Amino acid sequence: MQIQKKISVYNDLYNDRISEKFERLDKLFRKRKPKKRQAARWIVLLSLVAVIAFSFSLFYVNRYFDENIFSTTPEFSSFVPEYSSSNAVFGTYSPEVSLYITDRGNETYSVDSKSVTLSALFEDKGIVLDESCTVNYPLYTTVFEGMEVVIDSFTYEDYSEETVIPFEQNVTHLQTIPRGTKQIVTQGSNGTLRTTYRKYYKNGELIETKTLSEVTVKAPVSEVSYLGVGGTIVGNDGKTYSYSYYLDVSATAYGAAEGFTGRTSTGVQVREGIIAVDPRVISYHTKCYVTGSGYDCGVCYAEDTGSAIVGNRIDVYMDGPLSRLLQFGRRSMRVYILD
Repeated sequence: MQIQKKISVYNDLYNDRISEKFERLDKLFRKRKPKKRQAARWIVLLSLVAVIAFSFSLFYVNRYFDENIFSTTPEFSSFVPEYSSSNAVFGTYSPEVSLYITDRGNETYSVDSKSVTLSALFEDKGIVLDESCTVNYPLYTTVFEGMEVVIDSFTYEDYSEETVIPFEQNVTHLQTIPRGTKQIVTQGSNGTLRTTYRKYYKNGELIETKTLSEVTVKAPVSEVSYLGVGGTIVGNDGKTYSYSYYLDVSATAYGAAEGFTGRTSTGVQVREGIIAVDPRVISYHTKCYVTGSGYDCGVCYAEDTGSAIVGNRIDVYMDGPLSRLLQFGRRSMRVYILD
């Protein structure tokens, strides 16, 4: 019985120790299990980020590679030939081409050249261009078979010409000066106009002329003048008389009643129809028509003069008594100088 009891004690002690170990393992497992779950979560998250980053990297690398390495979009130019020495195919081989050059209006000639730029070709052939030259292709264009190159030179020349600007004539028609007589009041003078032109040349040949400016160097001065035009008058006798001009005068009368019965100063027998005048104003022997102020003397002749007859003054000879002369008195009259 004691042996059995002792064995039972050992069994209980053994079981207690095993139970204690299991409890320790259980606690340890419970402590470690959350840490492993958290670590697994981080591993998954980091893997996902790495996959996304790799995908984006691959996308942008592929796009850059397509755009810069395998881009096939060509650049077109109207002056680029079918092939160029800059192409990869012709990088080590420069073919011979034949082209034609027309240099500044001269005859067209053929040129054999390697596939180089126009600039290099001109330098090789000794063709010198100045600022007046134009070429129908850019100088960086690579020459090609059958190319037709045209070089033109455009120049210009300025020059001036002076021309006369005629003066204007301001003419006033008058009947108080002899017909056809011109009296200058203000002397006229011509002006001067300077015109500047530009001549355009292509390869030495004139192609166009343009007016650049017009400047009045001297302005013209208008002429002011009077011109006698004459006219006509209908007398009391119903006749029409043509006159060269007329004068407005102060008129008096003289006659036989005052003892003037002889000859005039020109030797003509005194009679009605004779008037005394100032010869400096109305010439002797002039045929006139005298009228005005309610009295018409009709056709008269300037055949006499007198010491008191000066300037625009006349004396009309009248027959009859002194009362007739006094009745005439002094009056304003008009003397038409007849043709």
